[in-house]
Amino acid sequence: MRWDGKAWHPVALPAVAVPAAAQPAYGPVGVRYDAVLAAANGDVWIAAGFQQGDWTQPGTVLLHRRGGTWEQLRLPADRVTTLSGDGSGGVYAATTRQSITATPDGQDPYAYTTLSVDALRYAGGVLTRQSVTPPATGFEWTDLVAVPRTGSALAAGFAWKPPQGDVIFRNS
Repeated sequence: MRWDGKAWHPVALPAVAVPAAAQPAYGPVGVRYDAVLAAANGDVWIAAGFQQGDWTQPGTVLLHRRGGTWEQLRLPADRVTTLSGDGSGGVYAATTRQSITATPDGQDPYAYTTLSVDALRYAGGVLTRQSVTPPATGFEWTDLVAVPRTGSALAAGFAWKPPQGDVIFRNS
């Protein structure tokens, strides 16, 4: 939806190819929109993730609208939680790479193993990946923002493994 200052209006988005269901018994996989960014240069970015029943599925498609045309950038194993402009015409994406594994007792086919917590930067048509934390930290993103005129960024989140608590990272 787009707000024009008075009312919300639907926005037509391009079709997104949905991955096959890992466990077909849990129903079809659908598209879920996780983050949106209206960049200063007029570009629009949307992170489209995937959902099957109650379970998030690995993978995201970044939709990028530039000059009235939508482009798609597929990230097969990433779950994007937030998008932020980088202050230089590019975009940061806070991402967690996960794989679906069975629980040790075999009861839950949707246990997740976090492979990495990364920041993606897309600028000038090039996608780069920077590791933010090792997977064992149990860090979950809540936000990622560029620090104006510095070339660095701040990431906020929560560490769910002991010692639990709020975490802020800065890269430079």
